[in-house]
Amino acid sequence: MIRILVDSSCDYFQSEAAEIGVDLIPLVVTIDGVECRDGIGLDRDEFYSLAESAKEFPKTSVAPIAEYVKYFLEAKEAGDDVIAITLSSGLSSTYEHVQSAAELAGCDKARVIDSLGATYMVRFLVDEAVSLRDSGADAAQIEEALKDLRGKIQIAAGLDTLEYLARGGRLNKAAAKVGDVAKVKPVICFGEGGTVKLMKVALGRKKALDAVVKHVCSFDIDERYPFHVLYSCGDENALKFKARLEEAGVKVDDVLQIGSTIGAHIGPKAFGATFVTKSC
Repeated sequence: MIRILVDSSCDYFQSEAAEIGVDLIPLVVTIDGVECRDGIGLDRDEFYSLAESAKEFPKTSVAPIAEYVKYFLEAKEAGDDVIAITLSSGLSSTYEHVQSAAELAGCDKARVIDSLGATYMVRFLVDEAVSLRDSGADAAQIEEALKDLRGKIQIAAGLDTLEYLARGGRLNKAAAKVGDVAKVKPVICFGEGGTVKLMKVALGRKKALDAVVKHVCSFDIDERYPFHVLYSCGDENALKFKARLEEAGVKVDDVLQIGSTIGAHIGPKAFGATFVTKSC
């Protein structure tokens, strides 16, 4: 049997993951010293509300390594293959953490794949793994396909501030300071190595929206895959973005909320899109 393991940065709900036969381990979110598990006991809007009123910026961390070791030991005992898909190594230590857990468990049938992405970028890989598994592909074929697909997944977003990314250590603090001093709206994407890249600073939210639309339309989008519009807290900007994309001829499949793992690092009022291109 092939097991598929993912962390909660993919923004699947536990019930959704269970329905498609995916094992999901929630990451840890800390707000004002109180730890909770991503997606458990705290819905997304509640999280953003708490994050905005918190005395300290929310922090995220990987799940205890013991949970991963236990998982890999069970897979080893059952003789199962494991496809483990993680949050980008450019943003988190999750990839190295999961690799170490597989080694500690002696699970030599584990294949740990760095998504080089976050939020619904990771979901594209999970969905592809599920589809291939269900069609009879073996673990090696799934791994190869995922490594090919991840280079074609794009994301672009407009943020209200860079402060969350800077304080969380996910972006150069000098870049964040420039954006905040100028009172502009940052536009980000993912760069090489799965890191956050400041693509542009725009004077106001409308120009940030224009910049993201222009960036998205510069790609040859593969319509075999869904096109997701994303938002953090409050979907007003995302709905305006969706309308602009559709005016530009982009087919939008859904509007989805980003969970707390990534939301802790981008803050409220963010909007964006993730999609697959026809080539890397």
